[in-house]
Amino acid sequence: MKKTIILSAVAVAMGGAAQAQFSYNNGDLLIGFRSSSASKDLVVDIGAASSYASGSSRITLSGTKFTSSQLTYALGSSTWDGADFSAFADDAATDTLWVTAPRAPFFIKSAAWVPQSDNNQSITESKIEGIGMASAIEGGQLATGANNTTTAIAFANTLSISGGSSYSKGVLSVSGSGTPIGNFRGTFQGNVENSLPTGFATGGTPVISDLYSLVPSAGSAGYLGYFTFLPSGTFTFTPSAFSIPQPKLSIVSSGGVNTISFSSVSGINYTLLSSTDLTAPLSTWSVVGSSVVSGNGSTQSITDSPANATYYILVAY
Repeated sequence: MKKTIILSAVAVAMGGAAQAQFSYNNGDLLIGFRSSSASKDLVVDIGAASSYASGSSRITLSGTKFTSSQLTYALGSSTWDGADFSAFADDAATDTLWVTAPRAPFFIKSAAWVPQSDNNQSITESKIEGIGMASAIEGGQLATGANNTTTAIAFANTLSISGGSSYSKGVLSVSGSGTPIGNFRGTFQGNVENSLPTGFATGGTPVISDLYSLVPSAGSAGYLGYFTFLPSGTFTFTPSAFSIPQPKLSIVSSGGVNTISFSSVSGINYTLLSSTDLTAPLSTWSVVGSSVVSGNGSTQSITDSPANATYYILVAY
């Protein structure tokens, strides 16, 4: 029924001149971008969630499903500092949810969400469906152009219509309950959003969110893979089935400078971490260098001038 309502609303709205005709169906995976300082959200439809559950190749979503200019238009800034985003989907027939969990730090996999009962997940499902419905309706009313396409739509973050809302309205907790977080109006067990730090575009550190599927009352969540947002503006999804060979490291020291080399795979982003204590929690290790290294299938190198004569190096990817 919900799917029929959405399609009917779009059909009515498309009666005029060229509209964006944002393409959304129940079960599609949406990515929402918002900023507390902006007046618009950007909602991106990246296709059926089921296709991401079964994929085996890394997918680049920026430049295909949405553009950096769309993000800048919606968020009101070309640096996107302080912006928040998440990915989410629902299956109205089964109340299955697909939602992201932010990593902190980016090189440690997040804790998985816990599947809830049908009744509990159906409440969150209605919030997700409301965002999709509102996006479809707006897509049938806004003119087609660089900022509004069949896969990405930018519209007012204050929108609230019967059964639907903007991404900001749908994902944030109810006002008056402290600092709002992305838990779908308080219906979900935690914050699904990740945040871009100040200086993101020049900081060199990626922002990563894991994607989980939650079948009602299942014993555990399914892990589908992770989204990576690079400071360059590249936004990718790496499925869990994507096989990445373990890098081979070598270190050459000369004059207090270490040159650390490692084998790479094309399209994979690598980060070197260091610690003077091999048993220290991974979250306490330091990033070597000022940015991630993009693999190209050849050996990559980073130089480091360590303060300590003895330390340990590992590659995160």
